[in-house]
Amino acid sequence: MTLKDTSHPVFVLGAGFTKAFMPDAPLLNDDYNIDALLEKYKGMDRAQEILSHEKVRAANGLINIERLMTRFESPMPYDREDAELQYKPLLTDVHDLFRERLRRAKMKGVAYPEYFAEFARYCVNNSATCITFNYDDVLDEALLLVQTPSPGIPIPQWHPSSGYGFFLRPSDSCIGETPWVYYFKSSTLLLKLHGSINWRIKLGYTRPYSIDSIVHHEEWTGDNEVRPRIETLLQKSPFIVPPLLTKTSLNTEQILKSIWGQAYIKLRESDLVVFVGYSLPITDLAAQFLFVESLKGKDGEVRVVNLPRGAKEQLELKVAYQKIFPRITDDQFFIEDARDWLRKFMKGVV
Repeated sequence: MTLKDTSHPVFVLGAGFTKAFMPDAPLLNDDYNIDALLEKYKGMDRAQEILSHEKVRAANGLINIERLMTRFESPMPYDREDAELQYKPLLTDVHDLFRERLRRAKMKGVAYPEYFAEFARYCVNNSATCITFNYDDVLDEALLLVQTPSPGIPIPQWHPSSGYGFFLRPSDSCIGETPWVYYFKSSTLLLKLHGSINWRIKLGYTRPYSIDSIVHHEEWTGDNEVRPRIETLLQKSPFIVPPLLTKTSLNTEQILKSIWGQAYIKLRESDLVVFVGYSLPITDLAAQFLFVESLKGKDGEVRVVNLPRGAKEQLELKVAYQKIFPRITDDQFFIEDARDWLRKFMKGVV
């Protein structure tokens, strides 16, 4: 039996997965034009100080965008009372920078689209679960394109209203009734543990967000003619949560609690868990707890697909995973490009 023949596969997808198919996709550490932000906020002392400090910390000019988002998302106890007034618009601008980088990357298209589409097709047809820490909606669109969703018809399909693990209304619902979305059933789940670039918050809602305050809003669904009108009814920033050292936001946001709970169950039930392009960052303690507790005693069912830059990085990757899965062996690591491994997986040769 090949890995492809397993009955309950779960794919844990990191930034390396998206990067393999969309080479220009933004990474955790990337060029986010911090100089433009410094110029825009030169009249705000606290924002300037943090941005300048981040620029100094940057390795080869590459900014850690999640660290930056975390800083502006969660003010420190010693911040001035007016600091949040500076941080809030700056956080929105950081989100915009990420979205712009992603938009430009998507405009160039997906590399090897046939392999990407084949992976999406496998997930839909085999009810494979995808758990991801990525904010982008590239895989989401590919899953939708596998099969034109048909309301009420029990065929393998995926739709954003039912495929994220909770019922998510389309943004069209902001201006009219959309009863048809109740009948879409998704055969696979895409569980986005840190939110998504296409999850938008309706105006008038504040944290913690109720489930009915979020809608899915993207160019690959809905009526593009009414999109500008809908945009005026949505908050500018999407519902995304950077990986924080504390788990507070995961417990206060009901949407995230539901998604993480389902991820835990799917991992417990799986007979194969493949980590694709995920580096297991030490800063994301919540993710480490999730994997340690849901996959206890299942070290042999784990596979790791990653392509570190050199021998040092390969060793660091193995050490990171061995801390979570003490009995994982070298033959469970596939040091290769995610695209190449998935192609072999589709052919049933791994």
